[in-house]
Amino acid sequence: MRMVRYAVVVLALAGSHPLGAGGPFDGVWKGEQVTIRKNTSARCEGLDHPVTVRIVNSHFKRSWGPAKDIIEVEVKPDGTLFGATASLANMHSARRSSREYLVDGRITAGVLEAEIGSTLCTVKWTLRRG
Repeated sequence: MRMVRYAVVVLALAGSHPLGAGGPFDGVWKGEQVTIRKNTSARCEGLDHPVTVRIVNSHFKRSWGPAKDIIEVEVKPDGTLFGATASLANMHSARRSSREYLVDGRITAGVLEAEIGSTLCTVKWTLRRG
């Protein structure tokens, strides 16, 4: 009986991910981030640089924008990936407007291609697992 209770507790703690299980795209992805859209603000400068993304259990997080808002991204079994968040910096502005930050892309043939940003500044990732 004690072993059964222990097994139930372990399974409950594991949640929806069995112990040791991961997604098919889990790992460290590295490559380049290149600006594809920018406005005239200084916030859109200096965005081109190497990038590393660590996918764990088909998820990763990325910060974006002046307030470093966190975008939580899910990678689906077919390789599509998406995440979005509203900017905290703009929510506190006098206009009380918000800007949405997005990560949208796909993993195919061993390459993660995605766009991350907003209507003002957007970059493109081309990453490979390695």
